[in-house]
Amino acid sequence: MTWAKGIGPDGRPILIPGQDPTEAGNVSCPGLGGGHNWWPTAYSPQTGLYYFASIDGCEVYYKSKQEYIEGLRYQNSTTEDVPHQLKEGSVVAVDPLTGATKWRLPLISAPTGGMLATAGGVVFTGDGQG
Repeated sequence: MTWAKGIGPDGRPILIPGQDPTEAGNVSCPGLGGGHNWWPTAYSPQTGLYYFASIDGCEVYYKSKQEYIEGLRYQNSTTEDVPHQLKEGSVVAVDPLTGATKWRLPLISAPTGGMLATAGGVVFTGDGQG
């Protein structure tokens, strides 16, 4: 993560100066949907691990004036992929009691679905490669 250095006592990110979107564009990591964001997670009581998908990559963020129109999608910036830099993904297993990453499985493409942890000790997710 390149835009914040931690969480303040007010629960809000502590921003790193110079990482705001600019009119010319500023590369920031992770991208808009990156890190762990939308996809459902899973927990296995058998392993005691919490599983989630991560999208690993950056985007160029632009400062742009967006008009708010009720009922339509609104965001206060626009983004695009960093030229010649592919987004990858991974499946991550974390100990929820300590926050320690126990393992990370890199994927060729970004994950595109939620996690499923089975009683048989297998974890499933989807990705763009099928």
